Amino acid sequence: MNIPPLSTLGLRETVLNRATEKPKLINVEQKMLEKIITPKLNKSENETDVFLFNNKMLFKADLRDFELSEDNIRKINMLEVHSLKINCEANQFRDKHHYKIIRLLKDCLNSRSRETLTHLTIEGSAPFQATWFRDILELFPNLKSFVREKAFLLFFPSLPLLAHTQLVCLDLSNNRMKSLKGVSQLHSLEILVMRNTQFENASDYDDLFLLSKLQFLDVSRATILDENACHTLAHLVERGRSMVSLEHIDCANLNINYRVLATLLSLNPAIKSIVLFGSLIHDALDPNVKVLAAFDLKSSVSLLDHYYSLSRETMVQDVLMKIREFLNTSNLAEDVVDQSATMLIFIMKATRVSKTMELILDCLANICRQHLGKISSTNKYEMIAFLVKSNLKPKESFCYIISQTELLDMPGVDKDLLFRKSLERIIYMCGSGSADLQEFNAIVTMMECSIESALANVSDAIREKLTFRGLSLKLGMILHRFCLLLDVVAEAEEMVNRYLTLLRTIHETIGWQTLLIQWLFVSLPGTLNHTLTAWGILEMLHIALPHMDRDVIQKKATFDLALVLLKLVFQDYSYFEDNDVSYENGVSYFAMFLLSRMFHPRMLKRWKRDLVSITTNYVESFEYERFFIMWLNEKSNGIDWCEVSSCRKAVAMTFKMLKFDQIRIAKMDDVFWKNERGLEHHWAYGISKLAIYISSFVIFLSLVYYFTSGFAQFVNLG
Repeated sequence: MNIPPLSTLGLRETVLNRATEKPKLINVEQKMLEKIITPKLNKSENETDVFLFNNKMLFKADLRDFELSEDNIRKINMLEVHSLKINCEANQFRDKHHYKIIRLLKDCLNSRSRETLTHLTIEGSAPFQATWFRDILELFPNLKSFVREKAFLLFFPSLPLLAHTQLVCLDLSNNRMKSLKGVSQLHSLEILVMRNTQFENASDYDDLFLLSKLQFLDVSRATILDENACHTLAHLVERGRSMVSLEHIDCANLNINYRVLATLLSLNPAIKSIVLFGSLIHDALDPNVKVLAAFDLKSSVSLLDHYYSLSRETMVQDVLMKIREFLNTSNLAEDVVDQSATMLIFIMKATRVSKTMELILDCLANICRQHLGKISSTNKYEMIAFLVKSNLKPKESFCYIISQTELLDMPGVDKDLLFRKSLERIIYMCGSGSADLQEFNAIVTMMECSIESALANVSDAIREKLTFRGLSLKLGMILHRFCLLLDVVAEAEEMVNRYLTLLRTIHETIGWQTLLIQWLFVSLPGTLNHTLTAWGILEMLHIALPHMDRDVIQKKATFDLALVLLKLVFQDYSYFEDNDVSYENGVSYFAMFLLSRMFHPRMLKRWKRDLVSITTNYVESFEYERFFIMWLNEKSNGIDWCEVSSCRKAVAMTFKMLKFDQIRIAKMDDVFWKNERGLEHHWAYGISKLAIYISSFVIFLSLVYYFTSGFAQFVNLG
């Protein structure tokens, strides 16, 4: 992916990461050490890169969440470490009064690492010995970057002249300090970061003006304070002194006005850029000074690139919130929208912070809703390809983006991968207990866009997933979970019907599995008030019935199922009669088919009273003969007449057994017979019936004659 031509003031970890290979993990306990292979760069475009080291091999050890047991320390000591991060609060290396930071560093780093260590980060508010800072500088002679965040108390002890000329970057953010007295001893210092840190008097900043090589100064705050509570900029200009080499200053979320800004720039003419995020000032009134702020989408993207390069995660999130607001407007230039999409997609691929990812997804969702036509096909492909491959926990915006058919149908999208990922997300969703309709819709859309291609030539990977016994269980559980929402959420029915179509396609390809069939039975009661969904499930059961074991059928032949099937028969008929529409669905047929195939009349007879009493509301004026004529005449419903003929006796017996006083069903067999033979054979039916009557009458007369003559002979003999 090409590097976007964005503003890259500040550190350039962004560019560095784009040029590097994927990180490789060193096999150390808990896998907390990361090996980064970095190409050697002759000269950085920006000299303030605290993370840029001209080494062919760079080993980076982040131990902030790492349990430093004796065994782990021994393993770390075997490595060559160039960058080290430690959190004092996560480890107990202390006596009654102080944290033994020097001993810990000596134990972790061998002599080679002490010589080559260029970056050190120490977090935590534990108190150190008074000489800790000088001891660290002496222990690591080539240290170039040092970060000490949340210090208990920090001051600069007296250092020998030119004791440490290598230190280029110093980060003292979030510290409780009384002044910067002594910092001028660090003659090589080019970068000083002191976020959320301020002093009472202007004289406390005096040593700052003695740093002749200082190029980058960060005095920003995470949030804006009241005007009377923050005097940082006022103190910097109060003494009337200048920082001769200062090129960039970050004043984000500081109280500033044009008078203070003009004074600051006049005292420091070397300044080339200033961050004014969080203020109302968007112009430095000097064409040679670039202002980084967030007053529109274009400036916000430049500021985002700046803060991401600095690894300022909280500020990245604040800027993303502004970008999200700007993307809600419609009148945005195409090139600016596409540029913002490029940056967002890049950060989305690189970040591991869930809140940052969530904000990026919100921004991309806004682009999809209002500006999809303004981003390039490359960005569309990059976005959807990453989302498909990633294992992100589904969020609202993620679900919206992933359900965009236009994106999923783009040429080049791996449909096999898309289908496999949709199955994986079904498994994840099942395990998490989620019943989120947006997530479900995204998964169904992914499956719909990929199922035809994936099942046309089923790969080994897909076949293995589909034939996995647990997958059928989870597919069925998801169906049941959303069938329970049919009466609660109106949008659920359309999604469930689409999902049923997918399930039928899958199992017609790979074969029916018992676990799914069992969940079809379990899901059926939730569809009582939803004819189309009930039809879909019943139709699948009708197809799957020949593939079911007798044991499964017997286990599912319960009173509840019989009741559900009867209600579906009656309710479906009533629905189409009341609404004066053609009888297009086969719900009644499939329900009756299952009822006759799964339940022996003797079994139903045991439940007769309960079934009749419960279904009374459905069949108060039900005309069975009229119903069956309609039912059997609907040949367009795909009714198999051989099946009808084979089950007619059971159906007739069932309805006779459950009939009401006002229902006449004496001619049920006639109804079946007429519809089986067709209307053109009704004359044959009448002749055959007349022949039966004549034959019966002749036989009756013969019997009467036989018994009469026999009785007469008996009397004569007597």
